[in-house]
Amino acid sequence: MNKNLKFVLYAIGLVFIIIFGIFFSNSFSSWKESNKLMIKEYSLANDIKNDLIANIEILEAEIMAQTESLKGFNYIMKLDKNQTINKDSIAYFMKLMEYKTIPPMNTSAFESLEQTGIEIIQDPQLKEEIIKLFKADYAPLSNDSNGQESQYWSTSVLPIFQKYFRIEDGNWISNDNNSWINDNEFLNMLSISKDFRKKSINHEKLALEKTKSVILLIEEKIY
Repeated sequence: MNKNLKFVLYAIGLVFIIIFGIFFSNSFSSWKESNKLMIKEYSLANDIKNDLIANIEILEAEIMAQTESLKGFNYIMKLDKNQTINKDSIAYFMKLMEYKTIPPMNTSAFESLEQTGIEIIQDPQLKEEIIKLFKADYAPLSNDSNGQESQYWSTSVLPIFQKYFRIEDGNWISNDNNSWINDNEFLNMLSISKDFRKKSINHEKLALEKTKSVILLIEEKIY
């Protein structure tokens, strides 16, 4: 009887050890896989953060330059035939107005995230905000007012500029001030172009704030 009992207890213990071993092995494998995903998530989120920090520098520089360009529009549009006009001032402010494309946003880390699978970002809010930033908030910088201004600049602004000005050493030099100052066609063209520029600044400011907020969210949810 004692031998039978010992055998039964031994068998039960052996089964328990086997079951525990299987459970521990599965749990360890699951933990290992989960830990690997967390490391990957951290790495991708950190790469995105670095791209966003670089984007902040681009956006801040663009906002400053675009805002400065408005001074050119304001100066030229307020000129009057009766006032003394400085040739160098005209050249300087005309140069300020020139259209320049915004440098592209850094998106390589987000593209890597898409290739890996966006689901690797566990937090739903962070996942949603990252997608919105790259898919929606950055889109107007190149596809909306910026694209419209680029087309308007080449089809409407430049022909009128070339009608009234010539280029010398990279500067716009007036052929005859009286021909364009207070000219309605010229002023209307500048007004439309100025509106495009202001819309671009607004898009850049919005993208800048969204970029900063996503960085804070990454720091809150991942670090």
